Amino acid sequence: MDNKIYNKLLYYFTNSIIKVWGKLTDVPIGKPRIENVTGEAFTFTGYVSTASFGGGVSGRVIVALNEECASVIGSVLSGKGQNNTTSEILFSLAEFLNIINGNAVSSFNNEFEDKRIILSPPSAVYGKNLRFINFKIKGFNVVFPAGKNEIILNLVISEEKR
Repeated sequence: MDNKIYNKLLYYFTNSIIKVWGKLTDVPIGKPRIENVTGEAFTFTGYVSTASFGGGVSGRVIVALNEECASVIGSVLSGKGQNNTTSEILFSLAEFLNIINGNAVSSFNNEFEDKRIILSPPSAVYGKNLRFINFKIKGFNVVFPAGKNEIILNLVISEEKR
């Protein structure tokens, strides 16, 4: 994997989360910190939205939020305020990731036309000890303080062999 490409993807996804969260909410987001992914799995309890991508670079992006952060996104994107069902929050989180992905991938594709990325539609799940496997691919967690909570970006990629 070309580190320049990986670092640019990480940069674009990190900036996209900061910008999208800032435009949608009034909850302050702090300076993110990067954690190396240890082991071959990412485990989280709460709400998780995920999407895969392929093309010149393939991988997967996950945005994980606890109930309070997910509720903030649900209330903003559903337009219903704080009284959202789990289904409405899940739909809102998939759309939240769709916006993040669109911004990040558009920026990446504009810079790396020969490595164009094609996104899959995002999905969202809710549960305890949700486990996503990061088998033999490079990955990082970017942790964003959001008020008293955290948003976690888990990005794993591998460069396509051509």
